[in-house]
Amino acid sequence: MWPFKKKGISIQPGESKDLFFEIPKDKEIEEIVLNYDDKYGNKYETRALVNFKERKIIRQSYSMIKKIKDCPEEDRPRLVVHEKDLENYLKEI
Repeated sequence: MWPFKKKGISIQPGESKDLFFEIPKDKEIEEIVLNYDDKYGNKYETRALVNFKERKIIRQSYSMIKKIKDCPEEDRPRLVVHEKDLENYLKEI
């Protein structure tokens, strides 16, 4: 996982935020791991496997990694890495 310049970013449903991370110079394919929680304290993560050379997302997965309180599936937060946003970010650096 790469060090993020901003930690503890608060984000609301439907909102998007810019994330800043270092791109590995020696790797073509790498995984981005985003950790987050909900209002109950449940812990989640999003894993996105990215091909930096082709600027494509190969796969994404979402999971609950620590359950504090029951929460219906439809109320669980999901951070999504959008390919278009990733491509725009990679063009800027």
